[in-house]
Amino acid sequence: MDHHCPWINNCVGAKNLKAFLLYNVYTTLVATVTFTRGIVNFFACQGNSKDNWECQFYRDRLFYVPGLAGIISFVFGIFTLIIAIDLVRNIRENTSCIDRKKNVERNYE
Repeated sequence: MDHHCPWINNCVGAKNLKAFLLYNVYTTLVATVTFTRGIVNFFACQGNSKDNWECQFYRDRLFYVPGLAGIISFVFGIFTLIIAIDLVRNIRENTSCIDRKKNVERNYE
């Protein structure tokens, strides 16, 4: 066992580490696309584009939905990117998160 992850409601270990890494990488990519699309829509709707139906839909809302989606996806994307980088480091060093915190060196071959 490496650690328990509440996102997948399971322990992350040697048998499901690849799936967890791919989950984090794909989540980071989706958050990046959502951030980019949200920010582009936010600034596109700031002008006088009255013919765009998306801008008319968002203009009536209390807060601009694309801007809020961009901010949330940015924070979530940074968080999952940090987890993915940490997992790649664990794989490269051939250790687990718990072993690294305990400062234990083991050979998982």
